[in-house]
Amino acid sequence: MPVVLRPDGVPALMPWLWIDLDLREKDLQAGTLGAYAAVSCILEDWFALRGIDCTERLGMQKPFEDREARDLRDHLRRLTPTGSRQRRHAIAKRDRLVAAGRREVGEEPIRLLPDIVSQPVLNQRICVAASYLRWLDDTLSRIVFPDPVRRRSIVHVLVDFAERLERHRVRAREVRREGLSLDQQKLLLAAILPTTPPLPAGRSAFRQDVRHRNFALILLLASTGLRIGEALGLKLGDVLVEGDQVRIRVRRRPDDHQDPRRRRPQAKTLERTLTLPHVAAMALLDWRDVHRVDGDRFGDAQASPFLFLAAIPRNEADRRPRPLTLGGADKIFRQLRDELPPEAGHVTAHRLRHSWMDHLWSRLRAKGPQDPFVLDVINYAAGWRPGSRQAEAYAQRAVREAADDFAAIFQKDLVSLLDADHE
Repeated sequence: MPVVLRPDGVPALMPWLWIDLDLREKDLQAGTLGAYAAVSCILEDWFALRGIDCTERLGMQKPFEDREARDLRDHLRRLTPTGSRQRRHAIAKRDRLVAAGRREVGEEPIRLLPDIVSQPVLNQRICVAASYLRWLDDTLSRIVFPDPVRRRSIVHVLVDFAERLERHRVRAREVRREGLSLDQQKLLLAAILPTTPPLPAGRSAFRQDVRHRNFALILLLASTGLRIGEALGLKLGDVLVEGDQVRIRVRRRPDDHQDPRRRRPQAKTLERTLTLPHVAAMALLDWRDVHRVDGDRFGDAQASPFLFLAAIPRNEADRRPRPLTLGGADKIFRQLRDELPPEAGHVTAHRLRHSWMDHLWSRLRAKGPQDPFVLDVINYAAGWRPGSRQAEAYAQRAVREAADDFAAIFQKDLVSLLDADHE
């Protein structure tokens, strides 16, 4: 495992131990481990700048003050050192917004963008820092207070500090997005049908030779609610044909050595097996068995275990198959938005997940949103942990439709009362 360095370049022992002894057992992606290590190093850097010895604080049972939690929050809000990729991206974002005539983003002036991270990133850093503080408290308390009986009566100073820090999270504006309406979904399906005439030259996402791939991918997303990273990570062995049923197996593969992509798609949810509707199943099998094996467009497809492949230019000498990348999928949806009329809405891969969730909620709404069985079904299908309340964030359309139904019932009752008064 590589050495973990603080922002000032000094090796950080405790973050390295945290990653090696605690986080590596959780099957996290290498990029996620790196992000966690970076936050823990920023925290250690703050300890060094403020002259804080955590072991001494724990031994003296001296709790942290609220002002220290605010100061750490402000420290976590800053970007990493000058010249980092994150700072360059922030400066480029600022320049784009200024060129477009924007003066602020939400409540943040644009001039601050290169100096601080966004509210969601700050909240994520605070959560990671709190996790590290809890692990650090448990580790150091075993060293400072080796007696288990004595340890049960101590004040867990760093756990208390973690709770103080979490209370200083920035409350970000809650965004509840809806999926595509039925009319918008019809426009989308009409545009991606393989029988639809191909787009003009230069719009490769809709060329006839890749339309079957795009059709199968978009139908898969729309009918299962998969995240785009989960779909791009599917392998041929994840497609299970059992009689008339076709199922897909979503699996977590952290640091897959078979994946040559520089930016590897990630499965952020739990592993699960989902049954495909007939139309989506037929489109997927048609792509896998007929069009994917086209050597002129996708190279030696049998040499790649991945289900969705990128098209290879005909004049390119290297014919090794390449899995479709996240950038390639973004290009499909970007060109799809250019092709669709404005009334089709803003089509993205993740909005298809919201559309699928809208449909699922509408089907299960009759049982009542508080029915544990309904939440269990949604949590399993979406890949969330049992008991998760994440589904409520996706229920915006179902809630609005239920409110409309209630208003219609109330109006009908009110009209009945008025008619009775007139009589």
